[in-house]
Amino acid sequence: MRIVGNSMAPTLLHDDLVVVIRRSRADVGRIVIVDSDAVGYVVKRVNTISKKYLRLQGDNPRLSSSLCTSDILVTSLIGIVFFRLRNREFRMFGHSIVLRLGIHLV
Repeated sequence: MRIVGNSMAPTLLHDDLVVVIRRSRADVGRIVIVDSDAVGYVVKRVNTISKKYLRLQGDNPRLSSSLCTSDILVTSLIGIVFFRLRNREFRMFGHSIVLRLGIHLV
């Protein structure tokens, strides 16, 4: 899955690729993917868990999300982020070269 936006920066940046392991439960502090009725797939960190609901938070203190103030049904959990691939772009002789570097377990 490709990350869109900066709500999880600096942990996950716009255009990073993440590998997700399908799970039906997650622990507090884990980065997860949920399928929100309001906006579709969302990547956030688990802040609190109850029997029926997750409460999420972004890592970027400069950005807020309405999803972070809402209870998300546990059944909307898609999985946990296992690792990320970060793109690096270099310019040589007027050409842009994108390398996939920075494999990082999350």
